[in-house]
Amino acid sequence: MSHRAIYPTTILLYAAALFIALGIRPDNDREPTPDWKEQPSDWFFRQRAYPQGYIDPALRKRAWEQAQQLNAAARMQRVPQWIPRGPSNIGGRITAMAISQQNPDIIYIGAADGGVLKTTNAGVNWTALTDHFLSLSMGAVAVDPTNDNIVYAGTGEANSSGDSYDGVGMFKSTDGGATWSSIGLEQTRHIGKIIIDPTNTNIIYVAAMGTLYTGNSWRGVYKSTNAGGSWDRVLFINDTTGVVDLAINPQNTNVLLAAAWQRKRGPQGRLYVGGVHTGIYRTTDAGTSWTLLTNGLPAPAPNVGRPAVAISPSHPHIAYVAYADDPGNFFGCYKTTDGGDTWARTNDGSLSNLYSNFGWYFGKIFVHPRNPDSVIVFGVTIGKTPNGGASWTTQSTSHADNHALVFHPTDVAKMFVGNDGGFCRTTNGSASWTRQTDQDLYITQFYAGWISHTNPSNRMGGTQDNGTPRTTTGGTSNWASINGGDGFYCIIDYTDGNYQYAESQYGAIRRTTNNWSSSSSATSGFTGRKNWSTPIAIDPNNPTVLYAGSHMLHRSTNRAASWVAISPDLTNGEVPGFSTYATITTIDVAKTDSNVIMVGTDDGNVWVTTNLGASWIDIKAGLPNRWITRVRFDHTNHNIAYVTLSGFRLDSPLPHIFRTTNLGQTWQDISSNLPEAPINVVLVDPLYTNRLYVGTDVGCYFTTNTGASWQAMGTGLPYSAVSDMQIHAPTRIALAFTHGRSMWEINLDDLTAVAENREIPVRMELYQNYPNPFNPTTTISFTLSRSAVAALRVFDVAGREVATLLHAELNAGHHRATFDASNLASGVYFYRLTAGESSQTRRMLLLK
Repeated sequence: MSHRAIYPTTILLYAAALFIALGIRPDNDREPTPDWKEQPSDWFFRQRAYPQGYIDPALRKRAWEQAQQLNAAARMQRVPQWIPRGPSNIGGRITAMAISQQNPDIIYIGAADGGVLKTTNAGVNWTALTDHFLSLSMGAVAVDPTNDNIVYAGTGEANSSGDSYDGVGMFKSTDGGATWSSIGLEQTRHIGKIIIDPTNTNIIYVAAMGTLYTGNSWRGVYKSTNAGGSWDRVLFINDTTGVVDLAINPQNTNVLLAAAWQRKRGPQGRLYVGGVHTGIYRTTDAGTSWTLLTNGLPAPAPNVGRPAVAISPSHPHIAYVAYADDPGNFFGCYKTTDGGDTWARTNDGSLSNLYSNFGWYFGKIFVHPRNPDSVIVFGVTIGKTPNGGASWTTQSTSHADNHALVFHPTDVAKMFVGNDGGFCRTTNGSASWTRQTDQDLYITQFYAGWISHTNPSNRMGGTQDNGTPRTTTGGTSNWASINGGDGFYCIIDYTDGNYQYAESQYGAIRRTTNNWSSSSSATSGFTGRKNWSTPIAIDPNNPTVLYAGSHMLHRSTNRAASWVAISPDLTNGEVPGFSTYATITTIDVAKTDSNVIMVGTDDGNVWVTTNLGASWIDIKAGLPNRWITRVRFDHTNHNIAYVTLSGFRLDSPLPHIFRTTNLGQTWQDISSNLPEAPINVVLVDPLYTNRLYVGTDVGCYFTTNTGASWQAMGTGLPYSAVSDMQIHAPTRIALAFTHGRSMWEINLDDLTAVAENREIPVRMELYQNYPNPFNPTTTISFTLSRSAVAALRVFDVAGREVATLLHAELNAGHHRATFDASNLASGVYFYRLTAGESSQTRRMLLLK
């Protein structure tokens, strides 16, 4: 085998340069505290920041503007629309919530990577409001207490999670989220809380955390006296200490408490999740001056971590503060009964495991609106006290990792919670919780996905903190998890669907031989450094052969029962302090010759073997030094292949997709007019090899001329990063898996029709009614690929029409109707959907 030599000095110099680029400096006071579990990981940031160590906001904005231009051009044509395909019952991370005081059925949520969404029926249905935003990462939302059409959104999740982009400031809507205006604070990057003065709603306070990986001076508390028209910073501590939480005294709004958090991260761990400047600050003059509160609170120290603060709405002289420590354990809950002059720790020993060693990821505290002794602290689970902290218990909600809560304004036994699993509620004062599971809340954060070749209704994907869910019917609300942890690559055998593979973080692969009736670990012999998203691949010519990448490529010839390494280290070598870096990130096996395999790495290498790993050829010459996201062979000629890159430009334009026609001896840039954004996946059309499809951080695009020019791939897809795409060749279905707005579908023949100036047919999918059998009502759901006049009718077994459920012009997307058979007899009925010249019919059973 041929392989480059890697010298230790080179590794050390590279590591030092990368640390400096990321703003990491030696701390003489203490050692860094790497957290190799990384919950969640910095993988999202690392691949986009490599090798310069940062993401230039101006360049990201430019890519978004380029994407807007291509999508505007697509809307001028009669192009197909993307259709959301779920899951709606799995959810994703909700970081912020706000509820209308006039109509509590109106709730706004902010998702970690899904933007702002709104419900007008207390969570039954949701509408996405900000899919066009440059950043869909949300840190805070607030509703004017006197007018629920006035909504504020603070972008940039304030939790120390590295799986989303920075925010782009504050936004305001005066029409209930239908339209938005940017109102400044673009440089704050991560916003933890928005407070509206209840006595004068023109006065607004914003808690700003600043950048996540470097120091910046836009941290602190900002105040507006003209409803966001302009801002003044009223609290600034230093360029590494932001404010993550705020609370206002509703009876004396000159009094506020601010939770300041000294935080800074680095690629080899969380160097600063606590610091000597962390603490609680108080103002009694509406922000003119602030005082650090110390009497009874933890003394300033390097191990004092993230704080949260809440003031009792009914007795505002009572307030509570919860702390994490560094590295992230629960540090204590403190209470004041004199407005903050003195504090005492509550009896919170039973909460010692509340944060599970990553309290930098969450940590909010809430006081019951009418009972100052009823308090909830958020962590992996929730901590509750009914007696002002004299005793505490822990309780699970609907999902781990809780972030946001709102109380019903009139029935305070009702609460709504946002966590990593989505949206849930309690109607009995948190005695029990119910997860909303059929709510078109499409905010799942996919890393990868798959569609079964033998059954296209069988779809699955790996997700952030929601494992690997799947549907076997193609439905949107019946997904179920088949593997835990964070989910990543997954595969369904293309000849026998009983064999499937899924993995959790760092290459924890599992296999099933019976369609997940049972499963077992599939890591025997799979060794080495492994990426957060470890790539696995199946041989397109022999389904018993699979590949998995650590820093070496491994091969299995027995459907992942065991593995053998078939390469040396294909990276530049391990970098000190990086346990999950210098790894293989992508694998492809040639359809025309299984001996030909290509891999890419996170440190910019691309290798190919033509003899099943007996020797390897370095083919990265001519490619930019960037994180390699995908390698892909042409289906008909393995000398033709494609490489896609992450990252942003430095001083000159950065191509993100390259093509070779000689197995990597030379490369051609085919980026053409694509937005200058990371490309995360490339697919070659199964029928037309000159047609390529790419998923980027700003949408999906396709070319019909091998990259000479690119077009937006349909309309309606949110600006959420597309982490993976799959094509089902027999039906021409393409799926886009987004990291924040779930999975979407489009039909490739519709794109062909656009390219050939033909009329796009209306494509539909009519789902089985639920429940079935039913008595006396049932719900019928369907999707349309584009707007059309549609009719949904019910017939009896004799063919007589017994009901017309709808007959109207409908937009593309998901629709539902309720069939009430109270006046009909038991028996078999049929329901038929027609749209244009297309129709579908299904059978249902009424049992009385």
